[in-house]
Amino acid sequence: MRHCSKWFSPAAELFSVPRPGQAATLVLAMLLVAMAASARFALASHLAAYDTAMPGAFPAAETAVAKDRAELMTIPGVSLVYVATDSNIVVRVRKLTPELDEQIPKALDGCPVRISSVEDVLQRHKHELAGIGGEDQIFSYGVETFPNGDLVIVVRLRRLDWENPIKVPTNIEGIPLRIIIAQDRLTD
Repeated sequence: MRHCSKWFSPAAELFSVPRPGQAATLVLAMLLVAMAASARFALASHLAAYDTAMPGAFPAAETAVAKDRAELMTIPGVSLVYVATDSNIVVRVRKLTPELDEQIPKALDGCPVRISSVEDVLQRHKHELAGIGGEDQIFSYGVETFPNGDLVIVVRLRRLDWENPIKVPTNIEGIPLRIIIAQDRLTD
């Protein structure tokens, strides 16, 4: 009969309690993995939220945009040119007019071009936007240009109804949405 004072088992090693230094290292490693994963998902959700295709997803469309973006951006009224998640090239304008429609090509290097009018999107979704703060609390709707040139739908509220919280989307049809709440009472 063999007698041993210590039995060795790989399973025992797995379930043993780590020393304080090992525990801290393990927790740190898990946090780093979680942060890396969340950053990747945050980037993916940001890109999807604004209807922008991931780099490399549609090489032909990306090449066409890279080649023709500067020329398209010189057309008055054009604010953004990008490749969308549906492989279309999107040209974003404040308001689509017949003159603007004639100036923007229907395709670039065989890739279809879709024109996105921010004013039209705002009009289509006004009834939904009214629900953000209640019709009586909406001071104004509008399309504004951010300092970087992006067009944004802006809803200005007289005050926020704290008793009935709502979830506000970050974008509408890929166009950023911003809610501005007055600090002081607004009057017409």
